[in-house]
Amino acid sequence: YDYAYRQHDIYFTELNDGTKDPRITGSVTTGVPIEVGLYIKNKVEPDIAVDNLFLSVDINTSQATYIRNTTQLTPINEIYPEDIADSFMSVADSYIHNIPVGSIESQGYFYGYYQINPKVTSIDLPIDVTANFDMTIGTTTIPSPPIKLGKKMSLCTDNNFRYQPAKSIFNMVHQGYYDKDAGGTREYYNLPTQVVNRPGDFKVIALDPNDLDTLINVSTIVAVDLVDLSAFHDSNASCQQLSSAISPRIWIPFNNSNTASFNTAAIQTAIAEGRTSVSDATSFYANARPHTTFRITFNTTNDGNDDLVKTEVTTDGKYKILNFTELVQTIRNCAQDVDGNPNNTDTVASSCGNAGNTGITIDQLSTCMECVYGYNTKFICS
Repeated sequence: YDYAYRQHDIYFTELNDGTKDPRITGSVTTGVPIEVGLYIKNKVEPDIAVDNLFLSVDINTSQATYIRNTTQLTPINEIYPEDIADSFMSVADSYIHNIPVGSIESQGYFYGYYQINPKVTSIDLPIDVTANFDMTIGTTTIPSPPIKLGKKMSLCTDNNFRYQPAKSIFNMVHQGYYDKDAGGTREYYNLPTQVVNRPGDFKVIALDPNDLDTLINVSTIVAVDLVDLSAFHDSNASCQQLSSAISPRIWIPFNNSNTASFNTAAIQTAIAEGRTSVSDATSFYANARPHTTFRITFNTTNDGNDDLVKTEVTTDGKYKILNFTELVQTIRNCAQDVDGNPNNTDTVASSCGNAGNTGITIDQLSTCMECVYGYNTKFICS
């Protein structure tokens, strides 16, 4: 498990290398909600099923109280939180009992959230969470004894927010440190300290998945945003959490290339082409956090192969998705609102149009990617 908490939209999760029980501690503002985030991953053997999982939270009301109807869960292995109405649970100022999670397969994970109203300016509140579930081995189902976070359920990492980046099939590099794509010898993945509101001279590179030291030409589209990795102690848990973002996404196309620029000119072009909601290049870097990094995300096919979205530029400058069927064959509705009207249901058909046939414009391609964002999306923090 892992945990995080924030107030005023800023995380202040305390250090914990796994030797301490989870708790909320620090100076806070009374009357302003604190959002508590939980990350739980099933690491039992694949032949053991975890079913009927419920979480219960107990709160010391001398320090804080539960804010009604603020409980959320992400479905297993998904990224968008869903509201869990209090009527589906048992709640009071001092507890949230029987939060329904359901079944979680081996290596499956989910996020849970709830908000509390602090009553003191210096808080030191245990995060008292208990998990109740059944374990099924073969045909035998056994109720498991209740497990408390921090007791028999251990913290995912002892890294204490230390970010240990690893090369992946896409990486963000700095023009001044990396020139292998231009035939040079510099191959440094270090990123310089970034000043708020000042765009840098970066680029996204594509690497051979079978040899991460070798550049490879691809025709696809990826998204770039900035994230705060100081949410959870495990940087992967922070990276995969949508709300870790401190900037909008910018969609970056690769057109049979191994490099895509991410500098001022590239961001301004993305704005002009409708590939982002950013208003200007400086605003992408408007928010500063101590543990900020780039996040690269990309959609993959839903046919079990996890292939990249494969694009082709047509003679009239449109973008065709060559594996459109594999991308959307099990999808009908968009994973999120993409037309700005939350009262209707956005569909793949309307959002992606002729992506698989005659092609669509680059702004339509970005909308299509937002439509399917979350169904089988991969996260890399660079």
